[in-house]
Amino acid sequence: MIVGDHGTGKSTLLRELAATLADEMPGGQWVQLTLPEGGSRWHLRETVANIATVRRLARQTEPGGVLVIDGGEQLPAVYRMWLSIQIKRRGRFCLMTSHASVAGFETLYQTSLSAELIEELVSELLAHDPPAKAPEHERNVSTEVRRYLGGIDLSDVSNLRDLWDDLYEVVERVTEQ
Repeated sequence: MIVGDHGTGKSTLLRELAATLADEMPGGQWVQLTLPEGGSRWHLRETVANIATVRRLARQTEPGGVLVIDGGEQLPAVYRMWLSIQIKRRGRFCLMTSHASVAGFETLYQTSLSAELIEELVSELLAHDPPAKAPEHERNVSTEVRRYLGGIDLSDVSNLRDLWDDLYEVVERVTEQ
């Protein structure tokens, strides 16, 4: 199980592992679960649909294969416990993401953010700074991104996905000039 808060990289890590899992443990299945916003009248319907989908995919997962569930917190706790028992009993494996640990599943990795990690990721994205002969707006992207980041306390960032959205808007403003 990969555990972490919203926007800390659980799904990204899962996608990175997908090819290796498919090669090393063929016969697996993959599902990304979602639910409507809290309070929606469709919540129960979507929960039932998620359970049905996972049950179907669990049956289709071959012995030795991995059932990968992105968004395990969308399943009721009692069902997750039942699933862990069934998966083990049938000689299959399950790797899921969740916002909290789940009974019956071992936490393999806990995602988290730090100012240092954010700086490292941004540096990777900006590693290919445009050459001096590039158009001015391309050179300004790196400058404006770094200026934006300099104006916030990165240790307060709790959702990397939201930060990427903010940086996308910065880049859009620069390239539209």
